[in-house]
Amino acid sequence: MKLLLFDIDGTLLSAGPSPMVAFETAFAEQFSIAGCWGDTQPHGRTDPDIVGEICRRVLQRELNAAELTRLFKRYAVLLEPEISQCQKFRVLPGALALCQRLAASERFYLGIETGNIEPAGRIKLARGGLDSFFTFGGWGSDSADRSEIVRIAIERARSIHDLPNLTYATDVVVIGDAPQDIQAGQALGARTIAVATGRYGNDELEAHQPTAVLDTLDDIPGFLQAADLTLSP
Repeated sequence: MKLLLFDIDGTLLSAGPSPMVAFETAFAEQFSIAGCWGDTQPHGRTDPDIVGEICRRVLQRELNAAELTRLFKRYAVLLEPEISQCQKFRVLPGALALCQRLAASERFYLGIETGNIEPAGRIKLARGGLDSFFTFGGWGSDSADRSEIVRIAIERARSIHDLPNLTYATDVVVIGDAPQDIQAGQALGARTIAVATGRYGNDELEAHQPTAVLDTLDDIPGFLQAADLTLSP
């Protein structure tokens, strides 16, 4: 049984400016400071890590647990309408077709590994019509550390699907568009598939030595080969 863990942003979909807009609004409501995002680069990072950078720069301090919980809760509330009306939102090439093909098989399970807090990640997946494929995952609300997020996703799969003999090196594949996805999978000894549909190009991703780099998830034969999978016709 194989476990396939997908990143969200840049891998399955692009949410456009919606997350930034929703977050800036939530931050302004809570701290009366507009335009907090600045030149923050979110690619491959976790939401807690991004928020930490913004708060250190804008507030010159970290948030306490209650402040962070309140900020994330409001962000998720604001994100849903932003996502629903965002004209730049799109499911990335091949993502839906690949998920449909994989979900039709009983040989593997699909999960999420993402830096998004869970409510935000699920809002994005729902907007893209992808939410039904993923019943579990590891999220930015679980940890600020990407490899820990992947580990949590794997352990949830063990519990939910009763997979006591799951082996990271042979049974787990991490799929993402950023070096952080590759590094997180490698840290646990899993296979890694990088897809060049986000910020990073093929050469940048190849430099981190994933199992394979694909131009898009449209390359289903390449994906199956890299993941050591076979599908019935």
